[in-house]
Formats: sequence, structure tokens, C-alpha cells
Amino acid sequence: MLFYESGGKAYGVFQDSRELVPKVGFHIPGKMGGVWFGALRVISSLKVEGFGKVLNVIYEDSGRKVKFEEGEAELLIPWMEESLFLKLRGNGRLEMKLDSTPSWKSEEVVKSFVPTVESNSRMRILGNFIEIPVLKETLVCISKGKCNPREFEKKKIEKRSRILEKVPEGRGSLEGALKTFLLEMYLKTENGEGLMAGLEEFPWWFSIDTSLMAPTLLRIGFSKILKMTLKTLLNKGKDIPPHEVINSGVVNNVFNEVELFSILYSVLLYTRCTGDTSLLDISQHYFETAKRLLRSGFPHGRGMVELKSEENLHLDVSCWAFAFLKELSEISKKFKRLQDSFFDNSLSFFENRFVKFWYDEKRKLFRDSSGEIHFTQIMPLYFKLVPREIALDVVQKLKDIGMITHKGLKHSLKRTEKEGFYGVKSEKVWWIANHLLIESASNYNLEVPYNLIELFHRDLEKFKTPPELVGGGGCFAQSWSALVGIRKNF
Repeated sequence: MLFYESGGKAYGVFQDSRELVPKVGFHIPGKMGGVWFGALRVISSLKVEGFGKVLNVIYEDSGRKVKFEEGEAELLIPWMEESLFLKLRGNGRLEMKLDSTPSWKSEEVVKSFVPTVESNSRMRILGNFIEIPVLKETLVCISKGKCNPREFEKKKIEKRSRILEKVPEGRGSLEGALKTFLLEMYLKTENGEGLMAGLEEFPWWFSIDTSLMAPTLLRIGFSKILKMTLKTLLNKGKDIPPHEVINSGVVNNVFNEVELFSILYSVLLYTRCTGDTSLLDISQHYFETAKRLLRSGFPHGRGMVELKSEENLHLDVSCWAFAFLKELSEISKKFKRLQDSFFDNSLSFFENRFVKFWYDEKRKLFRDSSGEIHFTQIMPLYFKLVPREIALDVVQKLKDIGMITHKGLKHSLKRTEKEGFYGVKSEKVWWIANHLLIESASNYNLEVPYNLIELFHRDLEKFKTPPELVGGGGCFAQSWSALVGIRKNF
């Protein structure tokens, strides 16, 4: 099983075996595991010999404890430091390999370096291979600068104190554990900062992920975390915010219109909840792009699931645009600078035409020019854009056609043998889709089909972190999946 340790400027992806570093990864095949200082992997292998098999991995409020048959290893990444500390108890040896693999698409911008390695035990160094004998209690630190391995306990106490400032209950409750998880998903580098989408595959920053997390982050007191994530994304775009910013600061060349409206909606939500207008100042040019896309009515452009279609009209793009216009109308009552007759007219258009255009009364579903059925069917309910009777019919129809199953809301409904653009995703259930389903049911006082909260608890018990997919799969730790366990009454 995979597990992580993270401290804001560094993180590690490990596995529960004597070879603590897994060979995993799609974007960098087999190399997404290991210890990363920002956007550079500095350790590709950590092997503990002589301790026997791993019995358990314990997530402490700060650090991780790996219990072996004949010893234990503690791993600690201090708060906002590019370093890793190890404390090993037992008799055996620690073997490690230093590395210099840059993050995905970042070969030209990431500078490699040789980390400092210190220990209270003698070391044998041969090139990038280091061997350290473990006798009783052995301390090791690996750092970008100087480090003192004897400061292990001090660093652990300091990190725990910083976490408990934000999450007083620590991991003592489900909500506390998930809030701590989100706090640990924060990554700051020289080229940006914000909530990572997930580990092991997505340790970078995403517009749609941030947008979906925004209401919850504000509700649980993580407004500064939201602000810095939005700031990174806003500063990296031109006409439209980027779909993803690599942790090196490199922008992957993907721009989806849905994320223009989702990010603007999040900026407005942040501004209304905090009174801080600084994000408005760096997003003004995006409002002009929104006007351009709304001139013809419902906006054309790519949606969250990035499907292809002849019309290039997607349900989720219009849902986010509608939500943006509603939020803008509300916040402009307080912030006069946001008043704009163009957006007022656009809102009137949506209010008068949304249901007529998007809802298919005969099918009891919303139309989508992709010709397929996706979890985005739930978006009008998530934003409470339609009457209750339509919400009732849509949820019932999704159950009838097999989109809502005992696992929750599927990614999509298989229509052909080849399944088209998104391949085998049709049988998968994302936890974020279940979050949208649960919130939608709450909006209309509907019964949530099946006990999805209990299912979520089972996944947490099994994987120790919220996985991307129900039952595991995808990223083993996915930030937006945590939303399922952080309820509105928290």
C-alpha cells in the first residue's frame, strides 16, 4: 500500500515494504515515488534491511511511523523545509539512492543539486548510493542545505504545533484527519504554491480541482490556502486560467472554458466570504474573456470532462457560467465596482432560458452535445439551478439507467464497445462525483441513494487517505475526494 509524508516544501511517496520507495507513475513512468524537494526528486530508493516485514504504517499528527517485525522507522518532513528526517530503531541497515529527476515537463527549468546527508552513524558512500548501519537508534537527515539529524524530535514537535494551530483536533476525528490531509497537500515552490491535486500522480495545481474545493476550504477556515492556490492559477493564465500548473511553475498547454467560469466563481466566493478584494485586481482581464464567451448566450467551449462535440456546447460550462453570474449579481450589491449591465443581461438570459434549453422533458435528463451521459448531469442540481421536480426526475432517471449504482455516481454511461474519447472510465466512480451527488441531494432534501458515507469510511480505513476512485485506483491520495467526509454541519 502507498502512503505519503508532506511538509509544504517537500513530500514523499512511499510504500509499506522494506523498499520504501515504489516504482509508480504514469506522467513520469515508474518515477513518481520517492522523496521530492519541490519539483525535483532527490531520493529514488530507501531500503531498510534486517527489520523483517512491514506490519503497519501509522499516520501521526506529524510524521509517519512504519512498524516492522523487528524494528520501526519514523519518517518526518519538517514544516516548510526541503528536508527529510529518519529515526530507525532496530538492528540492520538503511540503503538509499540519491536522484535528480525533475517534475513532468520541467527538464529545462528545474535545477538539480546534491542534497546533504547526515547521520549519527557512520556512512558508506559510493557515488549516489549511501549505506548506513542501524544499531539501536539511528538518526538520518537529508536536506537541500545543512541539517542536524539530532533535531528529529524538535522538528517533529514544531511541525505538530503548526498543524494543530489549524486543526486543533489533529487526526483525532474523521473531519480532523481530512483537514490535516488537506493541509499536508499544500505545496510551496519558487514558482507557485497551492493545494496539490493528489499523490502520486498529480502533485501540482489544477483550476477545476481548486474550484470544486473552494466552498469547503472557506467553510473550514482555509481561506488563505484557497487564496494562494487561486493566485498561482490566475497569474499563470492569459485569457483563460490554465487547466494545470506543474509544481515547477510550467503551464501544461491545456485551457478549458469551464475553468474560466469556475475560477471566476471561486474568486467571487472568496471575495464575498473574506472581504479581501486582492484577487479581483489580478483577474480583471478574465472578466473580459467571460463577456466574449457570453455574447452569444450559452458559452461554447470545453468542459470538465474535455469531450469533443460538433456544437462545442457542454452542460457543465453553462452550469459554472450560471453560478458565476448568480454570485456576481449577489456580490455586486456590496462591491459596486463589479456592477455591469452586460452581466446583468446575461444572468436574465440564463434565468429565462436555462431549463428550456438544457432540460429534455422526454428523457428526464439534461442535454449535452457530446451525445453521451456523464456525471456532469448532476451539476445543475449541485448549483441548485432547476426546480425540485426536475431534480427528482433526474436523480430517478440516473438510477434507472444505471448511472447511480451502489458505489455512487459513475463517471459516464457506456454507450459503445469502444467507449469513445474517455476509454475505460465509464465503469469508474470518482469520489468527487459522489460529493456532487451528496450535495445535490442535500440542496433538494432528497434521499442519497445507498450509504455512500459508510462506503467512504471503508475506503479511508482501507487506504488511510481518500483515494481518487471508490474502492481505490487513480491517485491513492486525492484532495477533492476529502470533501465527501467534511460535511456542512461540521
